[in-house]
Amino acid sequence: MIRREAGKVLNTSMGVILIHKNETHVELFRFYGSNGTSALQSLYLNRPQLLKSFASHFKKELGSILTRVEHEAVSLIDMKGNDFFCKQPICPDISSDTLISYYKDLGIECEFEKAKKLSLRERQCLKLLIAEKSAKETAAILGLSSRTIEYYFENIKNKLGCWGKQELLAIARIFEEAGLL
Repeated sequence: MIRREAGKVLNTSMGVILIHKNETHVELFRFYGSNGTSALQSLYLNRPQLLKSFASHFKKELGSILTRVEHEAVSLIDMKGNDFFCKQPICPDISSDTLISYYKDLGIECEFEKAKKLSLRERQCLKLLIAEKSAKETAAILGLSSRTIEYYFENIKNKLGCWGKQELLAIARIFEEAGLL
């Protein structure tokens, strides 16, 4: 009943729970949104790392309060039984436009808008850069010449507004973590 009333006041019609297992305890994070205007359910099912990053930020900001209530935690194993130990995640794909929309709602879309400018080949090059492949190795994997790969990296740097390989690698890792590659 409280949830229903809160849903009316806050315009929420659905909720998802993020479960973070640790060796000694389990943390539950609840996120609520509106079916009509929120991508929350898709994000929860397809890109849980986004919600995890928000949960980490939340824990950091409210750590002192959370520490005080930690002793009141309930055993999730008792609540969920064998389902608690399920190893297979649900990971259908989510479009980059939906992710950009989500980031825009959070007010951090500026950097992620740049990811939309990248071609499929450029995204492949960045994935291989993250995997620590050289231009020569990337060329062999993609069936292209080393010069073509170097050309792709110059284009990527121009599109993302960065100068060096380390800066490019840092941005690529952020995009990868955010599910935009």
